[in-house]
Amino acid sequence: MSESSDGEGSARAQDNAHAPRFLSVREVADYLQLNEKKVYSLAAEGKIPGTKVTGKWLFPRDLVDQWLTRSSHGGVFTDRLVIAGADDPLTARLVSTICAQMNARALIAYTPTGTQLGLSLLSAERCDATLLHWGPADESQMRHPALIRGFADYARWVLVRAFLVNRA
Repeated sequence: MSESSDGEGSARAQDNAHAPRFLSVREVADYLQLNEKKVYSLAAEGKIPGTKVTGKWLFPRDLVDQWLTRSSHGGVFTDRLVIAGADDPLTARLVSTICAQMNARALIAYTPTGTQLGLSLLSAERCDATLLHWGPADESQMRHPALIRGFADYARWVLVRAFLVNRA
């Protein structure tokens, strides 16, 4: 690698290290090349990730970057599905069936993390779907909604009861 390349990489790393973690409305407007009024409008509509602190809007830079990536041309990862959660033969069969139906039109990945970690990954937007097995089947209508309420943004999730195994 040439000396100028090393210097450029070091300069970029230093710029990122000094970049503010949270941006004001003006900084977001400059960063996204938007009018400040548009930033206020997006924030008020809940379309851009931000929060009000003592009446002042603040926007986490990393969440603004993620939001921009997701909203650009359908998002970078529209042809991928990442599933986490419960690990059992039924889950493996479900993922295999989905893969076969997609017929190489999308990448589908599954990681058997267990219910709690799967939900944590979903909450952190590190996976697209999670599968739960938690408690007896006859109690799942009460237990599963109660379980997901402990996670941020659970109100945006869709809980689907798909399988009931009869062990008779």
